[in-house]
Amino acid sequence: MNSSESKGSDAFSTILAILISLVALSSAILAWQAALAADTSSNENAAGITAAINLEETRMISSIRLSDHLRAYTNYARNITLGNRFTTYYWNSVDEDHESYFYNQAAQAAYDEASISQYFLVTRYLNQDGTYNANAELGESYADAARRKSLDPNRYFANANRSQVKASGLTITLVIMAAALWFYTVALGVSQSRRYIFTTAGSIAFLLALTCGVFVLVLV
Repeated sequence: MNSSESKGSDAFSTILAILISLVALSSAILAWQAALAADTSSNENAAGITAAINLEETRMISSIRLSDHLRAYTNYARNITLGNRFTTYYWNSVDEDHESYFYNQAAQAAYDEASISQYFLVTRYLNQDGTYNANAELGESYADAARRKSLDPNRYFANANRSQVKASGLTITLVIMAAALWFYTVALGVSQSRRYIFTTAGSIAFLLALTCGVFVLVLV
């Protein structure tokens, strides 16, 4: 090998060494990003499970509380109806002392029972027509719980899936980077005539890996 060929071989080896360093550096960055994405996916999954538990707990507690209130409302509405009916009977029998006294006492007792029932329900949900706004109570119960803890597991699971896709994409990119590194390493030890083939293959793999990595990091 003459001096010119030796210098050319040394220059080519230097270029390969630089390319190998770039591949190693790029692989380290991609591996770091893949680890971050995997960690984010794990954390988001855990947060999603917690939010799902919070949602079910809120649904169960709200349903039990609403059931108790509706039971109290049923007693309240029944006694109000009885009180109104006995009051009507009272006014219709006002000339009969014994009967009117009975109806008056019965009406008062029913109204007293209705008043007691109000302590076991949320009176602000009583509509003007006497019905009970169960949807409003449930909505307010969920809103109050949402101010204290997360009730949206789907948001966390969506983020976890996105991070998992990113981690998988970066892992595939690292495989292509490994192929590029292999081609460059082999190119250092083969004959000069075959060196260009392996270097070209390594460069194609390196550019493909860089393109995939940028795509995953930017768009996923």
